[in-house]
Amino acid sequence: MASDARFSTALPSHPKTRKLRKRLGTAGCWSLVCLFLWVANNRWDGSLKGLSDEDIELASEWEGDLGVFVRALCEVGFLEGNNENYRIHDWAEHNPWAASRGQRVESAKHAAAFRWGNYGNADSMPDACGSDADSMRDNEKRNAPNPTQPNLKNSSSEVEGTSESEDGSNSRLAADRKRKVQPSVEAERLAALLQGEILRNKPDFRITPAQLRNWAVTADRMMRLDSRTEESIAQLIQWVQMDSFWMSNILSMDKLREKFDQLAMKVGALPPTKQPAQKRTWVEVPENAKAAKA
Repeated sequence: MASDARFSTALPSHPKTRKLRKRLGTAGCWSLVCLFLWVANNRWDGSLKGLSDEDIELASEWEGDLGVFVRALCEVGFLEGNNENYRIHDWAEHNPWAASRGQRVESAKHAAAFRWGNYGNADSMPDACGSDADSMRDNEKRNAPNPTQPNLKNSSSEVEGTSESEDGSNSRLAADRKRKVQPSVEAERLAALLQGEILRNKPDFRITPAQLRNWAVTADRMMRLDSRTEESIAQLIQWVQMDSFWMSNILSMDKLREKFDQLAMKVGALPPTKQPAQKRTWVEVPENAKAAKA
């Protein structure tokens, strides 16, 4: 449910509003406001398809004659279409936050499904299978006894036993690196924060569930490997999405990680890393220096 709607400061003096007031008086203008609020709460995309003139006027709190209010809205240009197929003129342009609510709801559903493992587990299956397959191929080259013929040895393994064992270890290590790390809850919160801040500035910005997961993984690395705190990352996300220059240049967690120190210095209030406690060191003063000082 929407808690507000956007109104331009020019609405009272707009020619359409002045024409509506001339036709229906202040009651018509008030019903227009009521209609916009009802649409933001119930018809996010601005479509009134399926609603009759009476339905629209009831939603608008219009108390005059039936059909007069809807007809006036069509005449001045606030409504487009015809009976039971009306639409608010340029609704998405004037109320982008309300119009993009459906997209935000879907993104939230994807994020929730990802958080509870519906997407994460599916994404990790190919990598897990690939890792097991690599291990199976490595095991073929080992010196383990043949299960059907225990005394039969692999001649090639006898010749290249040491090097092949090392190759197998390297292969398993590479496979482990390819596995997707499950990000922490804090990292997922930071990814969701970046998504919300970007959508606040550009509601139609496309962010896929896979991108959201990658952002969470990067945020997790920023905290684990770069020693960033959740608070400093969150503050920097909010700052860059309020800055007229950086909001269009920092559109992913990877870019934020790359520019973190530079941006933190611009902000001036965020510590770039967790600062370890400084250890005090003592310097021995030579006896002759003490005497000279005395």
